[in-house]
Parts: sequence; structure tokens; C-alpha cells
Amino acid sequence: RSGRLRIDRADLVGIGGENGGGKSTFAKKSVGILAGADVRLVGEPEMTFTELSPADRAARGLIYMPSDEGIFRDLSVLENLEIARVPSRASRSAFRDAVATVRTLIGPLLAPDAQDAGTLSGGEARFLALARGWLTLVLLRSAPFPLRIADEPTSGVHVGAVPMVPRSLPHLASPGLAPLA
Repeated sequence: RSGRLRIDRADLVGIGGENGGGKSTFAKKSVGILAGADVRLVGEPEMTFTELSPADRAARGLIYMPSDEGIFRDLSVLENLEIARVPSRASRSAFRDAVATVRTLIGPLLAPDAQDAGTLSGGEARFLALARGWLTLVLLRSAPFPLRIADEPTSGVHVGAVPMVPRSLPHLASPGLAPLA
């Protein structure tokens, strides 16, 4: 099937549907993890993402946050967060500022930097993955098309922390950010 989805820079969009309805497939095709989607973003400048690798899409601001944990358990919390620097090519100081911004949003829900990611509970690991995605988005504010596709962003999050996830999204959407969840 084909279709069009229009998202303006300040929009926050949710895609719902039953299990097996294609939501995750849509997300993965949009960012190039799965082939088969013609992705074109219209604006200044207009860009066609179809032929770009997932890494090149990320560098231009098209970011995917998987529904699973998505962390590297053999790295520390900080080393997992530093992965966000790759597509942005951010300086160390810009990275530290972005980490401070993300920590302000999620406070104590993110484990200490030095903690081994392999020691995190499932919910803590999920917050680490969310924090890395948010961090990537903060670092790519000036990308041509800052757009985040979060696949089931509250999956695996402690029930008491679930409301914090959608509440934090508008803060990340400030000046020039358009998260998609």
C-alpha cells in the first residue's frame, strides 16, 4: 500500500492500530532499516531519503527509536549515550549540554553515567534507549529534517513513568524539532 503523511515541523503525530497492523514496518521502512518505502520530505530543502542508508538518514535528522531495549549491555550508560554523537558529529561540549537537557527532562529515571548497562533492569534499559533517542534528537536540532520515529515509546517502561514519556515530547520539540511518536 502507498500513502502520504504530512507532518509539519512542530507536529507530534501518533500512529495507532492493532498488533500486526504495520506500524513498526512503517517506521522501519521510513528510516531505511527495511527496504521498500519511497521517503521524500518536502520543505526547504526538499530531500528524497529513498536511496540513503539508515546512517545518512540519521545524519539528516530522520531518527528511529526501536520498540525493544536497543542498548548495548556491555557498555556503560554514558557509552550508550555517546552513540548519539555519531550521526550528529557533535562536539564534546555540545554533547555534555545535550545530556544535561535530557537528564533535566527525565531526572532520576536515567541510571548514573558510570553504571554498567548490563546491570540495568528492563525498565531502566528502556529509559536508557529512550534517553539516547532523545539525545540524538537534541543534537540534531539543526538537521534539515529533524524527525523522530519512536516505535512504541512507552513499551517496557515502568507503569508509573509512562505519563512522563508523552509529557517530555513537546519539550524536545522546542525550536525546530518535530518528534514523531
